[in-house]
Amino acid sequence: MTKTLRDKFNHLLDGRTLHFQTSDLSPETKTKLLDYLKPMGFTQSTFYLRFFDKGFDQWEIHGIEQVRRTFAANHKKELLTNKADETVSESEEKGYAAVLMLNMDDNDGSFYTALRHASLIGVFQEYMKELGMGRNTVLTRFTAENWKLWELRGLKNILKDFIDQYGEQSE
Repeated sequence: MTKTLRDKFNHLLDGRTLHFQTSDLSPETKTKLLDYLKPMGFTQSTFYLRFFDKGFDQWEIHGIEQVRRTFAANHKKELLTNKADETVSESEEKGYAAVLMLNMDDNDGSFYTALRHASLIGVFQEYMKELGMGRNTVLTRFTAENWKLWELRGLKNILKDFIDQYGEQSE
């Protein structure tokens, strides 16, 4: 049975396979995919290592932007300094941490600063450990905010856009 690219990518993204076999994608598809990913920070060696050998961690599949949003949504009460009133609108004063969280997609360190202010660093490090990132890496990467575009957006979003652009051809 021939599978579409979407089917193959979904097996990778939902954890049914850790990585592709080199024969899973045609040489033409590999070239198109690498060319598509290069502007987002993939090198040829990273491409082959991650897609055909090591695979991806969950934080890479979902992307840092989604990881931040999910964690913030799950810890809204702790992030708000005015914990008694969670119905305050975004335009009203919510406290230091909450204001920083409004700009959490900006790579300026405000997300990690908000976590520190709310005493959530340890909780966040445990959350990231579940997604495949170690404590020291969390500290280094989130304080420096030196993400590649593919890490920010997440593989799931990028591969969806790739399929939308290049079609559902079968392999």
